[in-house]
Amino acid sequence: LHPLRVRELLQGIPDCDLPLLDIDPSFSRPEDMLVDYLLVPPKALRPSVITEGVGSNEDPLTIKLMDIIGVNNILRNAMAGGKAILPYVMEDWEYLQLQCAMYINGAAVP
Repeated sequence: LHPLRVRELLQGIPDCDLPLLDIDPSFSRPEDMLVDYLLVPPKALRPSVITEGVGSNEDPLTIKLMDIIGVNNILRNAMAGGKAILPYVMEDWEYLQLQCAMYINGAAVP
């Protein structure tokens, strides 16, 4: 399913049906289970290591964050331009999902 369609489906569940899903609508909604934002630790917690003659070597968190930002920008530009080709967008979305899962849990492979 298209990620935006999944969000629409979850938002479309009426509050009266939420108890069937064991969700209290006064505390949360099904669409709250989707990740909208990732926390980024400050640079002090993910320092660069200076190497001789090569420049700097970034830590794994910074590299993963750069991957996530890069794919996110590709998706944003494709969708904003109105020339998004669905199979490529879905492929990029799946790649973004994988990168986010690996950022949260480095051993995760969906």
